[in-house]
Amino acid sequence: MPVTIKYYELTYNTDGVEGRGADKVHARFVNNVDAIAVCNDQRYWGKYGVMGTRYDPKNQVREVCAPLFESVADFWNYDEDEVKKRALAKLTDAEKKALGLPL
Repeated sequence: MPVTIKYYELTYNTDGVEGRGADKVHARFVNNVDAIAVCNDQRYWGKYGVMGTRYDPKNQVREVCAPLFESVADFWNYDEDEVKKRALAKLTDAEKKALGLPL
């Protein structure tokens, strides 16, 4: 079974003039607070912001949850649908109803 890791990506736009380029990952952080702090720092957006304008952390910092596999066999034996079924089976009917899931 893979381990799911959670981290935060800080992105920048590849078009520093109009902001019409692709968003690329510049750095990854364990803590959301650290990613936001860098995004809000003038040293960062002054260099990487579109025309040196300040970035909005709501747009440039995103949470990522990704499976980390220990082996090739681990990867090929992983079934995301089966993981979801096991997770749903742990919920009570009241919890399913609160989440708007079918009973």
